[in-house]
Amino acid sequence: SDFSCKKESAVFGHVDILLETADAGLYLLHIEKGKEIPLHYHRVMRELEWRVRGTISRNGKRIKKMSPVAWKKMQKHSYKNLGKQTATLFCCDVPAFIPEDEITVSRKPGRR
Repeated sequence: SDFSCKKESAVFGHVDILLETADAGLYLLHIEKGKEIPLHYHRVMRELEWRVRGTISRNGKRIKKMSPVAWKKMQKHSYKNLGKQTATLFCCDVPAFIPEDEITVSRKPGRR
């Protein structure tokens, strides 16, 4: 409440854009019940992410506590809300989020 932030809708829910500069962006990713951030990677951005609240899996494994992770370029990752309420991730992108750099990985037929 000390500063205003922008909100953006997303296929998984919505994003609070806390701060964006030329060097980095800070975001809260709100994943709605039953929704997911599909498997993807980045060629340019690096990300630091951790669970703020809710029941979330990361790459198919349930996240315990905050469980921060730093994603290097080209590392594939996904998140799914396993809970009954909206779940939230904190995300720091370096540089700030580049939509074209969110490269979704197609899953092979017959796989989850």
